[in-house]
Amino acid sequence: AQANLTSSQAERDLAQTEFERVEALYKKGATSEITYIQARARRDKTIAAVSAAEADVRSAELDIEYALVEAPITGRVGRHLVDMGNLVGASENDLLTQVVNYQPLHVFFQLSERDLLSLQEIGRKRREAMGKEWENRDPTMIDVGKVDEEGFPHAGMIDFTALQVDPDTGTFEVRAVIDNQGKLDEIIIPGTFVRVRLPVGTHEAALLVSERALGADQSGRYLLVANSENIVEQRRVVVGPQRGDGLRVIRKGLQPEDWVIVNGLQRARPGAGVDPKRLGSQVPAAREEAGDESVAEAAGAGE
Repeated sequence: AQANLTSSQAERDLAQTEFERVEALYKKGATSEITYIQARARRDKTIAAVSAAEADVRSAELDIEYALVEAPITGRVGRHLVDMGNLVGASENDLLTQVVNYQPLHVFFQLSERDLLSLQEIGRKRREAMGKEWENRDPTMIDVGKVDEEGFPHAGMIDFTALQVDPDTGTFEVRAVIDNQGKLDEIIIPGTFVRVRLPVGTHEAALLVSERALGADQSGRYLLVANSENIVEQRRVVVGPQRGDGLRVIRKGLQPEDWVIVNGLQRARPGAGVDPKRLGSQVPAAREEAGDESVAEAAGAGE
């Protein structure tokens, strides 16, 4: 293509010289008008040929650039799917390899419509209390943990939400971005499932019980409690969020002095007598995250 361009430029220069000579003769009346028009046409034709040759050179340069494929992201590269020297892209798009970006990592999760409405109300009240406008609101942070990890050691921030609730599932998609730096055996591998915790506020004087003590039936959640006469009672409760250490917040239906049956639930029946034994107070664990909060004492049935 470059050689064709050089040849076209030489022909253009020659045609330009011939045209200038014919033009001078035409102005003196030494040549005919048709000769002058023919010389001008040959000159214009060679100029167009140069433009076409320049376009061919640019096209060839693009072909060379296309031979080097650069990834738009950084990440780990998978196995190559096409060998060196193979023709690609002749009739269809060919997948060469896959590049996966590990850092940062996007985490997708869904909120139920009820949780979404609750979060909207909490966020509105928080902004009003802090005197901030919507445009100046604080970013929403989340905690993330792998399935086999204790707690939620990875911190992230919500950077995208869906435009509407999915009418088929009744859920609202949310995306968060987390810092995923570290060795390959320390990071979260893309495509794996994770646990997400979205902190929404602080519960003052919250009662906490072990998750395994909670039961459920058609009427809702309940706890088995040993009363002052060591008789088992079924106590209907309203539960709150779960902490990362297996404790659940109880919003209604329980008092700090109640004895909640944690072990031996299979042998405990409402109305039956038990000989409860204290397993130990869980107050220190509660104070670690929630201050001086009252916590329901755990007790075992028949132990």
